Amino acid sequence: MDYCELTEMRSFGNYYSWTNIGRNGKRLWSRIDRAFTNLEWIQIFDFTQVDYLVEGISDHTPLKIAFHNRPRSKQSFKYCDMWSKDNQFQPTVDKVVKGETRGDKMHQLMHVLRKLQKPFQYLNGSRFRDIHVSYQQRKIGRNAKQDAPGPQQ
Repeated sequence: MDYCELTEMRSFGNYYSWTNIGRNGKRLWSRIDRAFTNLEWIQIFDFTQVDYLVEGISDHTPLKIAFHNRPRSKQSFKYCDMWSKDNQFQPTVDKVVKGETRGDKMHQLMHVLRKLQKPFQYLNGSRFRDIHVSYQQRKIGRNAKQDAPGPQQ
């Protein structure tokens, strides 16, 4: 699965997907039916899940892939290097990363990035909102100092 860059799809319902009676008369349970996804699928259909339905006439549990509509934001999230220079950046990241995440590594990363989006938006709005104005003011101040007459001799 790693070589093919596949990961098991988020699932709900029964954990076991197959059952049968063994030679000793005991019931066997296993999770042999699964649904897999890859990064391209998640980028297009990020809010899909597989539902393990109730076992019917077969010894396998039917799987139903459910597509849930999730409103997409008009602007995509973009990381800015300047945030890492702020003293609130690392504690914010550490707090989110230390939180509970479940699933495989790709789902954990997506979960962490989603949880960081709001704090980074707040950081950007509160600390870097007027960065262009601040830059222009500093530039004007530097130019004024350079144009000022030097000390008289």
